[in-house]
Amino acid sequence: METEGPPRKRPRNDTNESDEPDTKGADAAVPEIEDITPPTRDETYYRADGDCVIRVEDVLFKVHRFLLVRDSAVFRDMFSMPQGSEEPSQITTDEDPVVLHDDVDDFRALCWGVYALPTEYMEQADESKVDIDIIACLYLIAQKYQFESHEKYARDLLKSHCTNVKDKPAAIKEFFIRKCPSTCLASLLKISLLADDPHIDSSLASALQKAWLFRLQARPDSSPSYAISVAENLGLRKFMGELYYHHMISSIPDQMEDSEVYERPDEDLEPHQRLPFYQGYMSLQLYWSDFMKGSRRKFKCPHGCNRVWTEFWPRFKLDLVGYHFDPRTSMNAFLKNIIKANKETYLETNISCITTYINDRIKEFDTNLADHFLGPVPSQPPIEID
Repeated sequence: METEGPPRKRPRNDTNESDEPDTKGADAAVPEIEDITPPTRDETYYRADGDCVIRVEDVLFKVHRFLLVRDSAVFRDMFSMPQGSEEPSQITTDEDPVVLHDDVDDFRALCWGVYALPTEYMEQADESKVDIDIIACLYLIAQKYQFESHEKYARDLLKSHCTNVKDKPAAIKEFFIRKCPSTCLASLLKISLLADDPHIDSSLASALQKAWLFRLQARPDSSPSYAISVAENLGLRKFMGELYYHHMISSIPDQMEDSEVYERPDEDLEPHQRLPFYQGYMSLQLYWSDFMKGSRRKFKCPHGCNRVWTEFWPRFKLDLVGYHFDPRTSMNAFLKNIIKANKETYLETNISCITTYINDRIKEFDTNLADHFLGPVPSQPPIEID
C-alpha cells in the first residue's frame, strides 16, 4: 500500500506567550444557527479502495477496516456492536459514516500509523527527519484505542526525541517550545504515567517533565501555573518543586516607582499556589544562609582540603555579589570553580573531601527541593497489629 508521506496538519493555536491552555472567552458570540457545512474528504486518507467511512470533526476518512481491527480491541468491539436491533453493518458510506469524537489531527496520525511503509517508520527515528507532531498525536490516539504496537512504537520514539530537548535539532525544540499546546503536553504526560515509573530518570514521563521545564525556560514570559496544576493533579511532587523553583529564580520583581518596595513576583500564580511559593522562597533563603556559613567547615583528612577551602571560600562569596538568588546554580558554579582554581593555583592538590561534600549537598538539594515549597512528606504512622 502506498502512502504520500505524513499527513498535512492544521496549524495549532498555541503561539501566544502564555503557557495556559487555550480557552474561549465567555462573551464569545454564539451563532443562532448551527453551521451545517458538509464534511470534506481527507486528501490522503479517503481511499477509493477503502471499505469503512469514518467521520472525525468535519472530515471524512475512508480506510480499510481490517487495519483498524487487527491491532485494536476497541475497534473490533466497535464494529461488532449492533446498532439498536439491527445486525452490525459491514458497509459505511459518506451519508452514514462511523462518527468518532476525536481530534482530526490525531486520527490522521493513526491513519499514517496503519498505512506507513517501513522506510517511513525508520525515518521517524532520525532526529533530522522526524515529524514529532505526528508521533505525539499517534501516541495519544493509539493509547485511547488500544493499538498496543503503535503505542509502544510512538512511546519509544517520544522518549528518544524529548530526552535532552535543548540539544535536539531546531524542529524538535520548536515543537516542545511553541507548537505543542500545553494541554497536549499534559495529555502526553498523563498517559505516559500509565506505562512508566515516573521515578525512573530514563522514563518518558521524566523526559516530558524536563521538556516542559525547558519550554518554560525558553519562554520567560510564560506562567508555570498550569503546569503546576497538572503536576499536582498527577501527584508529581518532585515536578512541582522544580516548577516552583523555576518560577522563583526567573521572577525578578521590579522596584515600584518612588518606593523602596518591590512588586510581588507571584502575579502569574493561582491564589492557592502563592503560599507554597513564598514558603519555598523563605525556606531556601534560610537554607542558603546556612550553606554560606561553610567558611567555618573543617575537613578531617590528610590532604590539603582545609587550606584550599579556607583560601578559596572568600573568593566564592565575592563571586556571588550581584548574582540573582539561585542556590543550585551557585553550588554547581562553586564546585566547578574550586576544581579549576585547585588545578591552577595548588598544583592539583587532592581535594576529594571538598568535591564529595559539595556533590553531596547538590544531590541533597535536588532530592529535597519540593520539601521547601510543599513541606516534608508526612511520615506514615506505624501499623498497629492486634
